[in-house]
Amino acid sequence: MRDKAFSTIETHRMFRQGDLVCAAVSGGADSVALLHFLYTNRQALGITLSACHLNHCLRGAEADRDEAFVRELCAGWGIPLTVERAEIAALARERRLSEETAGREARYALFERLHRQTGCKVATAHTLSDNIETVLFSMVRGTGLRGMCGIAPVRDYLCRPLIGITRQEVEDYCRQQGLDYVTDSTNADPHYTRNRLRLEVVPQLYVINPALPEAFSRLIEAMEEGYALVGAETGRFLAEHGTDGRVDTAAFLAAPGAVQREVLARLAGKWGAGLSARHTELCRELAAGSGAVEIGGGIRFLSRGGRLWFEREPVPARSWEIGTSLAELRRGPLPLPDGRVLHAAFSRCEYFEKIEKDFDGCLKNTLDCDRIYGKIVLRTRRGGETLRPPGRGVTKTLKALLQEAGIPPAGRGRLVLLTDEAGVLWAEGFGCDERAAALPGQGGETVTIWIEENPL
Repeated sequence: MRDKAFSTIETHRMFRQGDLVCAAVSGGADSVALLHFLYTNRQALGITLSACHLNHCLRGAEADRDEAFVRELCAGWGIPLTVERAEIAALARERRLSEETAGREARYALFERLHRQTGCKVATAHTLSDNIETVLFSMVRGTGLRGMCGIAPVRDYLCRPLIGITRQEVEDYCRQQGLDYVTDSTNADPHYTRNRLRLEVVPQLYVINPALPEAFSRLIEAMEEGYALVGAETGRFLAEHGTDGRVDTAAFLAAPGAVQREVLARLAGKWGAGLSARHTELCRELAAGSGAVEIGGGIRFLSRGGRLWFEREPVPARSWEIGTSLAELRRGPLPLPDGRVLHAAFSRCEYFEKIEKDFDGCLKNTLDCDRIYGKIVLRTRRGGETLRPPGRGVTKTLKALLQEAGIPPAGRGRLVLLTDEAGVLWAEGFGCDERAAALPGQGGETVTIWIEENPL
C-alpha cells in the first residue's frame, strides 16, 4: 500500500514541501490507514499533519464511540485534531435531503472551513473500491462523461492518496501495522444504495472478472482522457461565445452534444448547482426555443433573446400593508417596509399646465384628493386587483399590465399600491386609476406620488 500511495501522490503532485495537510478521519479502516501512512511518512512527504473528525450524531453511542476512538488515536500520535458535531438527521429534514447527502454536505463544509482558516490541504481516505462504487452509482443514475471519471484524485484543496488502492489492500495494511479501527454498523445496511452496490453488485462483478480493480482503473483513465478533451474544447467555446456567464444560443446549438452538456454543467457550477441528466436535457431542449426551468436550490436556467444562462431565483418580496392618510403624506416622505421612501407633492389643478410643461409624465401619478373615498392604505399586491388607466377605455388586471410591461413574476411582489375603500387608486409604474385621476380645470387639490429607490 505504501508504494502505491507514494506513486499516486507523485503522479498527481498532491503535496509540496511545507504543505499543511489535514486528514479526514472517521475511525474506519480506510481513514486510520491514511492517517498512519501520512504520520509515518510526514518527513519524507515534507508535510505538517493534522486531522479532523465530524460526529454525525446518527448512531447514538456508536457515533460517540467513534469520536472517542479518533480522539485517543490522534492524542497517542500527537496529531492536532479538530472535532465538530452535526445533527445530520435534523439537517436532512430541514433541507429535504437524504441523510447520506446531508452528511456529505456537512463534511465538505467542515473541510472548506478548515482550508479557509489555515490554508491546509484536506486528505480524504477514498479508495479504488470507493471509486468503483461511485462509477457504478453514477451509471445507475444515468451519468454523463464526467460521472464516469469517478472520484478525482485531486480537486482544489482536496486530495485522495489512497485512490489507487483497494479496500482489501487497506485492511491488509492495518493488519500488518497492528492498527485498530472501528466499524460503522450502517455499512451493512442495504437500505443505503452504496451499501447495496458494495455488498451485492460488486461481488458479482468480481465473479465475472477477478481483475475488476485493474479493469475499472483502465476505464476511469480512459474516461478522464475523454473528459479532458471535452473540457479543453468547452474552455475554447466559452472563451469565444460566453460573456458574463451568458452564452450565444446559436453557437451552443451548433456545438457537439458533449460540449453542450459540459457548458451547462460549468455554467450551473458557478452558482454552486449540479445538473441531473433530466435537467441537462431540459436545458438543451429550452435552448432550442425559449423559456426557463428551475433546477433546484433556488437556481434556474433561462433561454431568451438569443442567449442562455443560469441565475438565482430572486427572494420573493415580503408582503406588507400600512394605513396612512393625506395628512400624514403632507407631513413629508414616508419610509416603506422594503427600505424605499414614498414622496407626495400637493398642488392644485389650476397649475396643471405649468406642471405638465415642467415635469413631463408626472401627471399620470397625480390624484384628485376630492375623488379619494374613505381610508387609504399603502400595500403590496394580494392578487386580483384591477386598474383603469386614464384615457385607455379599458379596465385591466394588474397581472395583465405587469405581463404587458414584461416584468417577470419574481419582480412583481415589490409593486406598491395606494388604495382607498373603492379599490386601487394608484399603482407603482402604472399611475392612477381613471376614477381618481386629477384633470385640468377641476380646481381641487391634487397629490403627485413617486417612490425613491435608494434614499440617503
